[in-house]
Amino acid sequence: MKLPYDELGEGSVVLLLHAAPDPLEEDPSLLGAVACPVLLATGEEDMVDFKDAVPSLAARLPNATTALIPDCGHLAPLEAPEEFRRLVLENLG
Repeated sequence: MKLPYDELGEGSVVLLLHAAPDPLEEDPSLLGAVACPVLLATGEEDMVDFKDAVPSLAARLPNATTALIPDCGHLAPLEAPEEFRRLVLENLG
């Protein structure tokens, strides 16, 4: 693809991104090799896709713990920082 660099102006930057394949889409069984504990948390008001992903991932991760954080959406660390911190510290212990 040829870009008209002379029309972009001085100091402009062009990034051409190429999406890499997702290894988990190609082989979901790879999750079974994750031996460390994993915390899967989602906000109670998060988008359905994210909430639906939690049980699906938990079923494939051998040491998964799940949590639903009340009264927040997708940005739980910002929307419910105390609850998020509690969950993380509890699961690190």
